[in-house]
Amino acid sequence: MNYSDSKFINDLKFAEDLEAQFGSPLDKSCIQSFHKIIQTDEAEKFPVEQIKFLDNIRFDSEFIPSDLGGNFTNLHRFCLALRPLTRRDLSQAIIKAHVFLGALPIWIGGTDVQKKRIADKIKSHELLALALTEKEIGSDIARTQMSAIKQKNNWTISGEKWLINSATVASGLTLLTKTNPQAGPLGLSLFFLDKPQVNKESFDHLKKIKTLGIRSADISGIKISNAILGADALVGIEGRGLELTFKTLLASRVVAAELACGPIETLLRMTLEFSATRNLYGKSVKSIPVVASQLSRIQSQLVMAEALIQMTICRAQQDMNSLNLMSPTVKFFVPLLCEKLAQELARIMGARYYLREDFYSGIPQKILRDLPLISLFDGSSRVNLNLVASMLKSTALLHVNHLQPLSASEIIRHGKFSSENFDFSKISLGMSQPELLTGSLRNLDQWNDVLELSIAKKIQESFIDFEKRNLEDEFDPQSHNGFSRAEAFGWYAAIAGLLWLKKAHPELVSAEVVQLAVSIGLENLSIGHDIGREEIAQWEKQVLEDLNQRLHLNLSLGLWQTQMHQAWRAADS
Repeated sequence: MNYSDSKFINDLKFAEDLEAQFGSPLDKSCIQSFHKIIQTDEAEKFPVEQIKFLDNIRFDSEFIPSDLGGNFTNLHRFCLALRPLTRRDLSQAIIKAHVFLGALPIWIGGTDVQKKRIADKIKSHELLALALTEKEIGSDIARTQMSAIKQKNNWTISGEKWLINSATVASGLTLLTKTNPQAGPLGLSLFFLDKPQVNKESFDHLKKIKTLGIRSADISGIKISNAILGADALVGIEGRGLELTFKTLLASRVVAAELACGPIETLLRMTLEFSATRNLYGKSVKSIPVVASQLSRIQSQLVMAEALIQMTICRAQQDMNSLNLMSPTVKFFVPLLCEKLAQELARIMGARYYLREDFYSGIPQKILRDLPLISLFDGSSRVNLNLVASMLKSTALLHVNHLQPLSASEIIRHGKFSSENFDFSKISLGMSQPELLTGSLRNLDQWNDVLELSIAKKIQESFIDFEKRNLEDEFDPQSHNGFSRAEAFGWYAAIAGLLWLKKAHPELVSAEVVQLAVSIGLENLSIGHDIGREEIAQWEKQVLEDLNQRLHLNLSLGLWQTQMHQAWRAADS
């Protein structure tokens, strides 16, 4: 595959170099091997060895903006940096992603002094956390009970945060607190608690909580009793903590969605190799028609999920307001889709996915346990479905008022990967005018070079009708009807993202993957079509041949085609 953009090529080369440093996942002596990862998970011990390895290769520099001495330039490169880690171990990926999450409010709304202080802590390989949830309120963070009382030039913090990743091992936590009980949502503020700088007697760590997945992670909490913080601990403006938290989640939800894709790539690779070598009824599992169909459909949907993430990132570079709709859309759609794909792959593996040893050291069952966590944090799937449903009417109105078709040059311009640095300070809670990603579905008859015209028109007509109903109907965003509409919007957005990527970066995705993924989208949206089974079978055959070729060349699966470590292929599968 030929990539045209030099900055893009450098980012992909960086991802390949990072993958090479991780070593063979099948060499039991390798720190980042499946064997050692499973050992740590089974013992439910924090992955000290693996985290030290990540520190030694300066993985944390990807969390620090380049103007503060780090390597972070944009979310596209950040996702590529996470992929080698999410392929191996979601526990480590989440631990490290929470360093970024804990720093995000400071990158967005902190002072220059705070930003330098946090950057120095990360450079020293200190772990950070974002502490929002409390046991009594769950994810309803507007009802935060932890208090911060102002006393002259200091703040006194008291309360408890629960179910916080890295709460015990982190040297610093960004806390959401109540600074004015009478002010409602405007009475919440963010503070950075630097543990080494406060009296050790003023806080206690809650014990590690036993969880179904990511068992090696430190999921715990912290109880604070009259901790004295200086005025410089306040992050952003007093009373604007909820707003700053929401801005933080706009960026972090996109990253969370990316976390779900790496494990699916690994499961797909394992299933492909297993199905090629395992004989059933006198032939290989992969040659069974229904299995071959499933594998190609899973690959197409993984590409669709990744395309949606990347187009959301590209749009954010052009218009930060687009994140208000697309960030929660990506966050509910991609993790839920990946959970579904994981279950389908497990059924192909059969009993082997259930083993805690031998078959890839037991990694498949770990992935099946770990993956559902992503749908829970940074706002659960229900929270994000509610957010999307509540915006559908205003989004439809914006599209109706902007009916001018997008030209090919506009599509390519808005879909190109930006070489500009991501500006955290520009993250906004406003709405786009209009949202081009999904708004482009109103003009699909202009895209006949990407999609067959009859199919394009069916999607276009369906989407226009969908938005008309959203405008005319009265519905509760929290109802089954509201959630169903939000889920439908997710599929429309995924189709738009894939088509847009094909238009702007034709080298990234084959015509067969696009056609197959779109046909799956039509099925999920209950849009009638006249695509014949023979035509779909041809697409599936071509997609599977491409997957086999990638395995032969030891390339990554999903959207990107990067070189994998030479020892990824299994000898015992």
